[in-house]
Amino acid sequence: MSKRLCVTVLLMTVAAIVIRGIGLSSNPPGLYVDEAALGYNAYSISQTGRDEYNFSLPTYLRSFGTYTPALVVYLIIIPIRILGLSVLSLRATPLIIGSLTVISLAILSTRLIKSSFPVFLITGIVTALAPSHILFSRGFYEPTLGLLLFTLGLAKRPDTIIGLILLSLSTYAYQPQRLIVFLFIACFFIFVRKIPWSKLTMFLISQLPQFYLSTQSGPNTRLINQLWLPQTGHNLLLIIREFVSQYTAYLSPSNLFWFSDPDPQRSLPFLSVFFPWQIIPYLVGLFWIINRYKHYRVLVITYLLFPVAAALTKDPFSTMRASLLFIPVTMVIVTGILLIIRKLNRVGRILASVLLLGLSWGHLYRSLFILLPNQRYLAWNYGYQQLFTKINAYSIPVLVDLDKPSYVQYLFFNKINPNFVQSLAPYLGRDYYRSISWQDYFVTSRVSFRHLDWRNDIYKDQLIVGGPNVISQSQAKEHFLKLEFTIPSPLGESILFAYRTDPAFKCASQTVKPEPCLLK
Repeated sequence: MSKRLCVTVLLMTVAAIVIRGIGLSSNPPGLYVDEAALGYNAYSISQTGRDEYNFSLPTYLRSFGTYTPALVVYLIIIPIRILGLSVLSLRATPLIIGSLTVISLAILSTRLIKSSFPVFLITGIVTALAPSHILFSRGFYEPTLGLLLFTLGLAKRPDTIIGLILLSLSTYAYQPQRLIVFLFIACFFIFVRKIPWSKLTMFLISQLPQFYLSTQSGPNTRLINQLWLPQTGHNLLLIIREFVSQYTAYLSPSNLFWFSDPDPQRSLPFLSVFFPWQIIPYLVGLFWIINRYKHYRVLVITYLLFPVAAALTKDPFSTMRASLLFIPVTMVIVTGILLIIRKLNRVGRILASVLLLGLSWGHLYRSLFILLPNQRYLAWNYGYQQLFTKINAYSIPVLVDLDKPSYVQYLFFNKINPNFVQSLAPYLGRDYYRSISWQDYFVTSRVSFRHLDWRNDIYKDQLIVGGPNVISQSQAKEHFLKLEFTIPSPLGESILFAYRTDPAFKCASQTVKPEPCLLK
């Protein structure tokens, strides 16, 4: 490796880590329930070798019925063991994974586009600054590891054992890749290069646990719930129409370059997967590759194949499910940039680079560091850490009434002993991968997580906490509930409330004593 390339790799890695690491523990604001579930189960496994349900080394995490691939959880264990359980230690893993993806994708581009330093450099810059990839490297998203493993598998070539093993591992990182990897290997075998059957056999052996788990209802729960196929009544015309509609949505420039993902957790405010200006090199590069597709067969296969799994699901466009599409689209953009800069002189290249990098960084800074923490804090469960810290100061029981399964955030922020949690969770044994029904199990004499029961809970001496819709001001006045404290948002308004009940005063105010008062 040349000195220039070594320096470039180092600078590129540092830049990727800095952009993805600034304010990592506080931006995105809060800690979403899915992140907390992954983090606490990693903590539980690191301490006991078992998850919260006392199941040893799961391949899929049952958690609160989501059955998330657990491969990434085993990576989280490392920073948790070093730094302890915290938001920073949890998000350190996607930060590292995302930064490694910048380098691995740059290496891959030199093999799929052209083996040259400019290709490596431009790919690294485009990836390092890509809005969606930065977000997915700062919060905990399943596709982040899947994207890295698939990129490494392509870089090592799918006709090698290492390449096939990396592709196989990617299916254990993100569920849609269970389909995409098989389709890709089949297309590579048919259209690019024959893969020796001995190597394919090793790949299939590595997939045996996946084959077994595919027969279990648990790991297939989310897949079945997300498919639009049952809604068509198996009408062939409707199936074709729906698939084409969904498929083209994932290749639509408007979804890739202009519109944010409708889910506020899956995009930065007012930014899409890529920057709007990149539509120009994208179209230029796409036209070039289409006219020379024989020289870009692997790139064309990935471009056409990667939207297939996402197109089978209900969402019109999901940035997460389009994660693998990030690979070919990035390379198409890089190809277009290379073609455009060839037409410019040295001064023009410098001016264009400064202008576009400045424009990209300006958009990114505004969206990531200003708008995200001040506009989307509710989507990230901001305030839960402060809430669960404050209730620890109360010796009376606490009733938590929040929409999400927030018990796992309580476990995370308070570092509840995994052995104690495992003693409360239902023992599932062989039904671990088949038990798809779920309800909050974490109930102690100290804290419970459920909806407020107005017939009984106001007659118990306890703290009731929840969002603004749990208890109105008129209800608090009617039932003699005292506001103990509130949790403010980054903008200052109250978003979480804690009320103390007064059962003695409430009972005394009743002419006809309700049953809870008579039992006292």
